[in-house]
Amino acid sequence: MPRLDRRAQRSREALQRAFLALIVSEGYDAVSVRQICAKAGVSRATFYAHFKDKADLKRKGMLGMKHQLAAAVEASDGGQQPFAFSRALFEHAAAHHGQHRALAGTRGGGIAQEALQAVISDLVKADLARRGRASPSAVAYYTGALLGVLTWWLERGAKPSAQEADRLFRVLAT
Repeated sequence: MPRLDRRAQRSREALQRAFLALIVSEGYDAVSVRQICAKAGVSRATFYAHFKDKADLKRKGMLGMKHQLAAAVEASDGGQQPFAFSRALFEHAAAHHGQHRALAGTRGGGIAQEALQAVISDLVKADLARRGRASPSAVAYYTGALLGVLTWWLERGAKPSAQEADRLFRVLAT
């Protein structure tokens, strides 16, 4: 991800925070770029300097999550443990459970699901490649398994804990 100057980074972060808060309070489909800008305290020109539309804002937010999860792998054991990112994924999902509920069944939910699948697929592929097992079928299998457990868990209110959901995925994946 290219480095942004601090002002641009602050603007992007403010837009992301405003967007996520508005999704929860108003619902994805009802949120407008004008509302996002007003809540973030930035102009529409600033918004469009960074994003094409609110779908682009959602997709780029998911890429930010990908970088956080990749950093979690490096911070843990450098990726020696299989799927070292999965616990961080469940923890992130638990922290953003309100957005998941607000996105369910909306156009934004489809955008988020598509972006999440791409993020998880990339992380799974990198993980399997480190272990010499990155065949396309293996990537698809483990990506689907992780998405399945994540979806099941979120639909149940992020219960049990993120740690337990991660343990369940690991048991099923090995």
